[in-house]
Amino acid sequence: MIEIKNQDDLAVVKFRDSTLLTRNFSDELEPALLPLLDQSEKNVIINMSSISHIDSYGIGLVITLFKKMVGKNNRVVFSDISGQVLFQVKMLGLDRVFTIFETENEALSSVAH
Repeated sequence: MIEIKNQDDLAVVKFRDSTLLTRNFSDELEPALLPLLDQSEKNVIINMSSISHIDSYGIGLVITLFKKMVGKNNRVVFSDISGQVLFQVKMLGLDRVFTIFETENEALSSVAH
């Protein structure tokens, strides 16, 4: 499902296996991210490389989680979004709201500064 690596003021969220970010998956996602929602002043990288499909419910969930994390003074960035998921993100204009990096390494370099 989800793997979260915490180190000091950084958390990297990775989805295991190929994941469809849909209403069915959302029941597992929010509880898994609750520990991050309780923290503040943290850099959070959400690696989307395993997300193969996202529907409108999944996009709404990502936006809600993003707003909750940013509301607690967390810096949230996304990495490794590709294919249809990237197309949808751009079509909705979310690439102007979210900070998106091509790779997790680029995201790591950015949040380290």
